[in-house]
Amino acid sequence: PVGIAEEKTEEEKEELIPAISEIRVVKKKKKFTVPVIVVSLIVLLGALFAVYRKFFFTATTKTEVVYPSYMGNESHNFNAPCALSKTPPRIAWSRNLDGTPAQPAIDSGILYVGTSSGKLYALDTGGNILWTTQLEGAILHSPAIYENNIIVGTQEGYIYILNKAGQIIRNKKIEGAIVSPPVAFGEFIYIPTFQDGLYAYNINKDQIEWKFVTTGMLKNTPVIYEDHIYIADLTGKIYVIDAKSGVEIGGVKTSAPVEALLTYWNGKIYYGNNGILTQEILYFQCLQSLTHLF
Repeated sequence: PVGIAEEKTEEEKEELIPAISEIRVVKKKKKFTVPVIVVSLIVLLGALFAVYRKFFFTATTKTEVVYPSYMGNESHNFNAPCALSKTPPRIAWSRNLDGTPAQPAIDSGILYVGTSSGKLYALDTGGNILWTTQLEGAILHSPAIYENNIIVGTQEGYIYILNKAGQIIRNKKIEGAIVSPPVAFGEFIYIPTFQDGLYAYNINKDQIEWKFVTTGMLKNTPVIYEDHIYIADLTGKIYVIDAKSGVEIGGVKTSAPVEALLTYWNGKIYYGNNGILTQEILYFQCLQSLTHLF
């Protein structure tokens, strides 16, 4: 009997062990606090983000995009900010270049300037020449800088695309002298020529997509807004051309030759012409009726 009682006692102990283990497991689960920590971190991060949004975050305002035109921009940088100094102006440096220089284009602190000898220069803002590339024909205009490419035309009718190391990537021969800056927009380069009209060169296809012949010679460069091209000739006519097809969709005849560059602002094209006795500044609605507004 004593032995049986002891055996039963051992069996009872063995039956009690799982029950105790289960109790311990349950107690451990009740002390498991990871979800609480995760929730606390999420709440803390949300609070920090709210503080950042309120005091440190500056919202980007959506502004109207004026597409590439000469000096405004494609790195011609006509409207580049400049801090005025109280000290008298002085010449910081000068460099002798081979040929008469045209107007430079500026991008990321590098000046790109062509000369009448057909050389394209890259200089830093200290006036040090970084490289020189010889092209065929005089360069009479400011280069266009589009993404990582430099686009420049010559008086011999060549359009060049170079990288920023001065290496020629591609060139194309067209008819007519290129004396005004080309304009890059999407996959096209629009090239005004002095005597032969406006060309649309498709970069991806490496071909002239279309040519638009103007009545008079061109001394200015196109302005592009949405799908329209605006350009004026020396007869005084301003043309409105479809950018993709090269088809004329409108125009207006002014009283005298238009040599000055067109300017787009707030839905209107502004221009000046050189009348014999007086000069006039007129404008017309870009996308509405093409009539003079006085």
